[in-house]
Amino acid sequence: MFLYLILLSKSEICQAKLCKSR
Repeated sequence: MFLYLILLSKSEICQAKLCKSR
C-alpha cells in the first residue's frame, strides 16, 4: 500500500513536469 502512494506521487510529479515543459 505504501509503494502505491510512492508511485502515485511520482506520476503526479511527472505530470507536473510535462505541464511545465509545454
